[in-house]
Amino acid sequence: MRILNLNSNLHSISGNIPYRIHKILLKLGYDSFFVTVDTSIDEPEIIKYPLPFQNLRTKLVYYLGRILFGFKRSMKYVYYPEWNLFGIRAKRIRALIKENPDLIIAYWTDYYFTQKVIYELSKITGAPVLWYMMDMAPLTGGCHMSYDCRGYEKGCGKCPALRFGWKYDLSYRSYLKKAKYIAKTNISTVSASTFLYNQALNCNLYKDKMNYKIMLPVDERIYQPGCKERVREELDIPQYSKVILFGSASLNTPYKGIKYLLEALKILDGRFQDKPDFHTKILMLFAGNNNLHTEIPFPYKHVGYLKTSENMAKIYQAADVYVCPTIQDSGPVMINESIMCGTPVVSFAMGAAYDLVHTGQTGYRAKLKDSCDLANGIESILKLSAAEWQTMSNRCRQLGLKHCASAAQVNKMIEIGKGLPQMAVNEKLE
Repeated sequence: MRILNLNSNLHSISGNIPYRIHKILLKLGYDSFFVTVDTSIDEPEIIKYPLPFQNLRTKLVYYLGRILFGFKRSMKYVYYPEWNLFGIRAKRIRALIKENPDLIIAYWTDYYFTQKVIYELSKITGAPVLWYMMDMAPLTGGCHMSYDCRGYEKGCGKCPALRFGWKYDLSYRSYLKKAKYIAKTNISTVSASTFLYNQALNCNLYKDKMNYKIMLPVDERIYQPGCKERVREELDIPQYSKVILFGSASLNTPYKGIKYLLEALKILDGRFQDKPDFHTKILMLFAGNNNLHTEIPFPYKHVGYLKTSENMAKIYQAADVYVCPTIQDSGPVMINESIMCGTPVVSFAMGAAYDLVHTGQTGYRAKLKDSCDLANGIESILKLSAAEWQTMSNRCRQLGLKHCASAAQVNKMIEIGKGLPQMAVNEKLE
């Protein structure tokens, strides 16, 4: 079975997960290849769509969007319209891949592989499409996260990510473009969490399409429980510490919830003032880009942005609890990874937490945006006895193997793809 993976890049978080899936497909014996505009990886199965002056063009699109359409300069919203200013062509992709695929899997495609391009590629190859959604982008007129806005359910417009949001704004027009080509495409969605799956079910774009849920796969051979003493010695972390882990590609990204974590830590600081022996044991472990320009009530260690899965696994193995205070997310995959490593998770009720974080079993699921409840969750894990913590850790690992094991999750996707009808190849495009 020949599988074409479509993703804009390979080196970021949004590119790393599809790349992992591609490598798993190869290990399972599938003929997998990857089309991208990224030039950072040189492998036989990575097919690079040539784009001269790519960086210049990207900046041009960004500033054009800000000036003409009012893209907000904000870390809260990520917005990309349904534009094809880079001139990506389905027939060019078909020429690059040499043979028709049996299945197309689309992931993070913004700026480059629009819904029209995906439709045309499916039409000229006859291959059905699975859109493995990394976030909400395939459901909206441009937003990657909608927060409290539910405009994507009916047709967008008045987009909060645009300064000039009105009923027939850019989000409305982008939504209409998507709707036009989705209706004609043999396409199904795959969601990475129950949270995102329910959003897909409520979206008009896919009301007549099949929608599935498959948790993001995690390599259980890399992400596994490890020797805490050995890893802490390697990372120069005191053996007696109660380690609280927080990680994000950018630590200061608002929707990742650092504000709520800091509030929760201040609450814990107040609670532990009369327990100095316990207070002095707490150590915060931060993983990600950017320094935190704020006062933290406990000692902390910043390990920076970790580029390899092996190094990521070590920080989970070193931690007593991973805290995920994200307030808007379809994942994040760090929940899956932590659970697979046997490290309990404290998270708000958001994204993958609905599937993997069960209070008293694999961690603590706090009320959304409730810093006090987040503090309750962290405290409950830190106060577990060694035996109680080990029992919870074992449950985490078992749940991870059940829902996130790499080969099983990827095979589920392939089974869905095999069940989709192949279309007649049609070289004529509109």
